[in-house]
Amino acid sequence: MTGQESTTAIRTAPWSPAEGEQAEAAALGAAEAVRFAAYWNAPDLPVAPSASAESAVRSAERMRIRQLLGGAVHRETWVESVDGYLHRRCVDATAGGRALDIRESILRGGAGRGIDIDEWLSAIASARTERGWSAEQASAVCDAAAKAFHVERQLVAEGLLPEGGRIRTYAAHDIAVAVHLAHAGARLGFADEELVAAILESARMNAAAVFADWEQFAASWVAAQSALYGSYPCDDVWRDAVEIAGALLARPTSPWVTVPFPGADARVSADGDAHSADGDADGVDEIRASPVDDAAHGGHEWVRPVTGEQRAERALLAERAGHAIPVDPGGPLYGGLAQGLALGAFDAYAAGAPWNSLRESGAPDHAVLTGLDREWGIRSGEDWFATAASTIGLREFTDADEQLARTRVDDDLRRVGLLPPGGRVDTLAGYSLAWSVRLARLGAQAGLGDPDEAAQMMLAARDTAARVFASWTEFACSVLAGKLVYEDVDRDDLLGGAATLLTRDHSPWRALPFPISDQAGRR
Repeated sequence: MTGQESTTAIRTAPWSPAEGEQAEAAALGAAEAVRFAAYWNAPDLPVAPSASAESAVRSAERMRIRQLLGGAVHRETWVESVDGYLHRRCVDATAGGRALDIRESILRGGAGRGIDIDEWLSAIASARTERGWSAEQASAVCDAAAKAFHVERQLVAEGLLPEGGRIRTYAAHDIAVAVHLAHAGARLGFADEELVAAILESARMNAAAVFADWEQFAASWVAAQSALYGSYPCDDVWRDAVEIAGALLARPTSPWVTVPFPGADARVSADGDAHSADGDADGVDEIRASPVDDAAHGGHEWVRPVTGEQRAERALLAERAGHAIPVDPGGPLYGGLAQGLALGAFDAYAAGAPWNSLRESGAPDHAVLTGLDREWGIRSGEDWFATAASTIGLREFTDADEQLARTRVDDDLRRVGLLPPGGRVDTLAGYSLAWSVRLARLGAQAGLGDPDEAAQMMLAARDTAARVFASWTEFACSVLAGKLVYEDVDRDDLLGGAATLLTRDHSPWRALPFPISDQAGRR
C-alpha cells in the first residue's frame, strides 16, 4: 500500500447485520458505499449535518445512478441494469473486458507461462476475424490491453497486486455496482427487502465463484475503475480508487477486514482441491445469473448464479461455437424490440441473415408468400395475424408433450452442455415463439402487413417469453427441442448454432438481458 493515511470514511449501520452471509454480500458493495458516504451494510443513507448537505449527497447519488442505468431512473431500467451487472454484461462488453478475456483464453489453452504485451497484442489481432470485430474495435481492445499492462504494474507498486500477478477480470466492478444498485433500489422504492436480499445473495455467490479473497477483489475493482473511467493509472480516478481500496483493506473497522470473503470457509473445487491463490480462472468466464423456480424470490427468478457444474458444461458448449453473427447496423440493438427480435435469432443465424432485421431477407416477396401458404396456409393479412397470434398464444404444436416423451431430445441437449445432468425440456413454447418472430418478419416482407405491425407481434412474443422462461439458455433448449421434434435437421448444425448464440460476445443472447416479467407465474 502507498503508506499515505486515508481520510476515507467507512460507515457501518449498527442496526443492520455486520457479520454472516448477508454482511458478506453487502461488503461487496462497500467501495461504492464509501464513495457516496453511504452505509455499506444497509440501504439507508446517514443523516446529513444539514439540509443542503443531504440534498447534495442525494443529488450526487442520483447522478451516479443515472450513469449506471444509462438514462432515466425508473424501475424498468433499474431491473434491466441490475440484471446486466449480475450477468457481468457491462464489463464484459468493454474493450478492457475483451482484452482480459483473450489473455485468459490463451493461458487456459496451455501456454504454461505468462505472456508479454507483444504476444497479447498479437493474439488480439488474430482474434479480430473470429470475433467479428471491425478495425476500430480491434484497435480499442489493443489499447485496453496496453492500459491493463500499465495498470497491473502500478497495482504492484501500490501493494495491491503481488509481483508477477495479473488481473484476470474486471468483474469486481459489476458485482460491486449490483450491490450498490440493490441498496439504491430500496431507497428509491423499486425493491422490497426480500428482493434486495435475493440480489445480494446472487452477487455473493458470483463473487465466491471468481475471487479467493478481498485482496483479489480489491485489485480487480481498482483496475476496473481505471479501465472504465480513468485515463492513466496516476489520475484522480486512480488515486481515489486506490485510497478507497486501501482504507477498506487496512482499517480495523472495515468489512473487508472484519467479514470473511464470500465462500472463504468452504472454497473447494469439484475435485476436492482448494482454489489457488490466484482464484478460480475457469469461473471468470462464466459468471451468469440463472433462473430458480423459487417463490421466496418474489417472482424475480433471475438472481441466482449457475453452479460450477453448469459452468463446466458451458465450456463444453463453447467448443461447438461458430464465428460471426450477422447484424443490421440500422436495426434495433437494445430494448424490448431487440429482445423480441432475438427470440428469432436462431432461424436468422441459420439463414445467414441479420438477427435484428424487421424483414426476412434472401428471397423474393412472391416466394415468401408462396412459402407461407405452403407451410401455414397463410394467404392474406387476416391469415397472417391469426397464425401469428396462435403461435404467440402457444396454441400451436399441441402434441408437444407426446412428442417430447417419445424422443431422446433431452439426451442430445445434455450431451452438449445445454442441459445439466438430469435436466429436461418441459415445453416447446420457445419453438412456437421463435416461429412467431419469423412469421412476423416473413409477413412484413411479403406485404401482408407493415414493419410496425410486425414489431408489435415481436413485442407480444417477448412478453409471452418473459412469462414462460427465465434465461436464454432455457429458451434455447425449448427452440432446439422443437426443431429436433418437428423438423428434419442436421443435429450438429443445430447444436452449433445454439452454441454460437449462447457463447459468442457479439450474440444478442449474450448482449441482451432475457425479457423479465413482473407478472406472477412461470409456466
